[in-house]
Amino acid sequence: MTSTGNDITYRMSSRAFQDFLAGRITEEQFRHFLGDAEGGSIVGRFLDQGFMISEITFEKGSVDEDDDTLVLRFSKDPAAQSFE
Repeated sequence: MTSTGNDITYRMSSRAFQDFLAGRITEEQFRHFLGDAEGGSIVGRFLDQGFMISEITFEKGSVDEDDDTLVLRFSKDPAAQSFE
């Protein structure tokens, strides 16, 4: 994960994502692959802080890598923030 001002870039295994969507792994296993803390979702925390997905890209792994990467870019969205 990288953060630059109003943007956050988050990378995840495309294989783990597809296995989760296909029902081959549980939500708990998927969260483990993402590095989520027990009982908390990092993507949920982004939303709570007013960040929404603004772009999704796919990075092909190199010949030496056995997995590709989904890259999610989150940007601040005033509509997603709570009023104070």
